Amino acid sequence: MLNAHQLKQLCEQLRLKPTKSRGQNFLLQEKSVNAMIEALELKNTDTVIEIGPGFGALTEALTRRAGTVITLELEQVFADYIQSHWPNVRVEHGDAVHTLSKVVETLPPGLPYKLAGNIPYNITGVLLEKAFTVQHKPECMAFMVQKEVGARIMAQPPRMNFLSVFAQYYSTPSVIARVPRGHFWPAPQVDSVMVLFSMHARQEPPAAQELFLKLVNTGFQHPRKTLKNNLTEVYERDKNTIEACIISAGLKPAARPAEVSVTQWEEICLCLK
Repeated sequence: MLNAHQLKQLCEQLRLKPTKSRGQNFLLQEKSVNAMIEALELKNTDTVIEIGPGFGALTEALTRRAGTVITLELEQVFADYIQSHWPNVRVEHGDAVHTLSKVVETLPPGLPYKLAGNIPYNITGVLLEKAFTVQHKPECMAFMVQKEVGARIMAQPPRMNFLSVFAQYYSTPSVIARVPRGHFWPAPQVDSVMVLFSMHARQEPPAAQELFLKLVNTGFQHPRKTLKNNLTEVYERDKNTIEACIISAGLKPAARPAEVSVTQWEEICLCLK
């Protein structure tokens, strides 16, 4: 793993200025890498897709433990670096949000795989949505995210939000490590956490899952409004029917979206079908 001095020299050599908006903060602590590797419980037969490898701090460790490593990298300079240092790694050049599903489609049907990476703040939500909803879903995922994002993912009633409902519907998330900002170069403005997502084997057909997500999205359109008012604006049901569904889920009629657990969302969805 490169230290801060080596990273700075390498960036100067490549005429590269790390970009904050793309999450180009490079991990310096091997302890943090090991925490992610251990959480993924890798075997030498595993396939791992890494998002945003940068200069390969995590990539190097993955190649020692996994059977197949695929990296998704937007920046050509990093893609070239990974390919030159780890020739056996499959490097896919492109935006992870748009490239992930294409790469997953190339995997043999039914092949288990895992996802890992350091996720830029500005694409965290949309990337998680993509990872959770691809047809061929991962066994588990381990991502480095900003501390604030980790708190949103882990939220419980009465502080639920769309991201927490979404993540907890498809997985059981857990914080596996806290990573101070000083463990990166250049240091970001906030601390980070590593979150492990242990995926649920959802039995509902895709259409039912889409209906659930539509309901939750509608419910959080106006977070300060009551859930009943939010749903009444979209669903062709009278207020009494919607209120009855909310009460049947164990909630007060004036409950707000942040007060609703994932299980209660599922009960409301089933009631409104």
